[in-house]
Amino acid sequence: DTKSGNQVNFDVNFLLTSNEKIGKCLISILVTGTNATRYIFNFKLYSSSADVVVLSHDEGLPEILDSYMEGLNDTKYSYLPIDKEDENLVDKNNFKVVLFQSGKSIIDSLDVSYLKNLMDTKSKLLIAGAEISWGLVDTGSANRGYFQDNSFVRNYLHANYIGDTGPSFNINGKSNDPISNGMSFAINKGVPNQDTPDEIKALNEAKPIFFYGSET
Repeated sequence: DTKSGNQVNFDVNFLLTSNEKIGKCLISILVTGTNATRYIFNFKLYSSSADVVVLSHDEGLPEILDSYMEGLNDTKYSYLPIDKEDENLVDKNNFKVVLFQSGKSIIDSLDVSYLKNLMDTKSKLLIAGAEISWGLVDTGSANRGYFQDNSFVRNYLHANYIGDTGPSFNINGKSNDPISNGMSFAINKGVPNQDTPDEIKALNEAKPIFFYGSET
């Protein structure tokens, strides 16, 4: 309790324990006053102690982030799914791994600059998106006024853009690969934003481990 007009200060420490996965929580503060007045203040709290920071620059379908969280829940790592408008509140370079996913959205010059910096500093990074190469390379993207950077695709992602639509929705892993060996799935049966997956070819020392259709 405090008198009207008095200032109240308090600190909240948010550290993840070994049994917790998600480094994000919501806090609601209820303030009651005279004449039954009530004020509710809502805050988001992010933990800097998570292993993985998840940056979602997608088109806003909740199923997209949910699919990544479902996968991360099956690992031993804690993670922080931070809202895009709050990304400047945390130092993203303090996390062990950065997971950057753009769904079906087109990444822009700020995204490319940030990803280049992570790669230049040899950070652990996973990039996922259905239209990354199309947005940065395809003439159709250029005609719509989107930012383009073929050099980033070739020299950082080590990929050559082939076309806007892959030859199949069926995906198979690479034989004897420690990650994808024996894996087979259809990408159009998951999150409903995979109707035009890009087709790329690996360049230089890049090693593809998933293929459309057969392993070619």
